Amino acid sequence: MDTTIQILTFLTDIVLPLVLGYILAHKTSVRRYQMEKLLKLNIYFLYPLVISLSTWIVTINKELLWLPIVGLLTPLIGGGIGFVTGKKRFKDPLERGSYTIAYMLSNRGTIGGLVAFIILGEVGYAYNQFSLIFNTITLYMVAYPIASYFSQKSEGNTVKIRLGDILFTKNQIPILGIIVGMSLNFLEIPRPALMGDFFSVLIHIVAWCALIPIGMNIDFKEMSRFKKLIPEISLVKFVFMPLLMVFISRFIVNDEIILKTIVIHSSVPAAINSVIVSKIHNLNIHLTIMVFVSTTAIYVMVVFPILFLIL
Repeated sequence: MDTTIQILTFLTDIVLPLVLGYILAHKTSVRRYQMEKLLKLNIYFLYPLVISLSTWIVTINKELLWLPIVGLLTPLIGGGIGFVTGKKRFKDPLERGSYTIAYMLSNRGTIGGLVAFIILGEVGYAYNQFSLIFNTITLYMVAYPIASYFSQKSEGNTVKIRLGDILFTKNQIPILGIIVGMSLNFLEIPRPALMGDFFSVLIHIVAWCALIPIGMNIDFKEMSRFKKLIPEISLVKFVFMPLLMVFISRFIVNDEIILKTIVIHSSVPAAINSVIVSKIHNLNIHLTIMVFVSTTAIYVMVVFPILFLIL
């Protein structure tokens, strides 16, 4: 795909649905609860479908096994930092939960993949995708239970996180997509070419269904309460995490392309999934939207140009 087309796709699949959602909420009679059905459509149907199609064709290369480990360590370390520092900063469990999730989840797939392609070419894009093998597992088996923990805590309930609660709730339905896709992969059943074309269309539908409800929840007045968090979160995401991941990786990896991919992968802004997780579990969505919007803006205006020059 031409770089110009990729950038336009990024804008139309992320910026436009957010803007549309904001306009619908503030300039029309459409109510937020009416658009919640789009999120449910994604969680209960579209996400499992798109995940199964993508994991169906994952190719495992032993020489690249460090990349998925980096992809696993990055959100776990980031989430750990958010969990610890948030304890001192917030008394409200809903705010602390959103803070932790914002630290944990980064836009490694969409922005990370695009930037890897622009700077490193197709090899960089492929390496970045390989680093995301555990991404869905991290999201649904770590981030979701953490969000559930803080949601229960805010209600004064006795917090119980059991294995059954993690694996067998309606919000974990996308895990079925992993099971189906990897089963087809291990059985070496070829994915029909038509399914690839279907995936190319479906991925855009998923983006719009996820982002329009998020756009409807943007409230700049509420977001302004958390603007003081921008410097510290930006330092962690754009400076500390890439330096840490490269430092660790230097002892294991010598390939410069892989190391550059790790820099890109570990220095991306907050993910829209942090907003989605906060929304689903009734955490403080204004905090995660603030982090998502502000870090994305900083990345586009400051971080990406620096990466383009140094890599």
